[in-house]
Amino acid sequence: MNKKIDEKQRRGSLQLTKKVNYAIILLTELAFETDAVSLKDIAELKRLSFSFLQRVARDLVRVGYVVATRGKYGGYALNVDKDELTLLDVIECVDGPILMMPCLQVDDSIACKRVVDCTIKSNLNKMNGEIRDYLRMFTIGGLVK
Repeated sequence: MNKKIDEKQRRGSLQLTKKVNYAIILLTELAFETDAVSLKDIAELKRLSFSFLQRVARDLVRVGYVVATRGKYGGYALNVDKDELTLLDVIECVDGPILMMPCLQVDDSIACKRVVDCTIKSNLNKMNGEIRDYLRMFTIGGLVK
């Protein structure tokens, strides 16, 4: 029996965002290079939106994962060891902390009405930690091997 698959099922959930996808593509491209590379060249090569790639690159420069050099021979280069930069680092740089639920924030800034009788927070917190640990196992260098 063929069921029509709706858009939600096709998309799935717990997906990496477009911003994370662009960051991973940029970082893996830079991991191959010894010299600075033009974002425009990467955007054309990978068929990415140049303006969106620029925004992602800004986030990566801000935290020091990438360095930008101006001028005729300028461009972008990886500023950290590709084998030390984890997928968790990249995701949290561009999207913020990984949280199964807003109430799992470390600073408890999101108050939940059900906090007193919540039966799932501890298990969600454990799952959240395991997802973070799993993402820490993958590095940019490992993705390009």
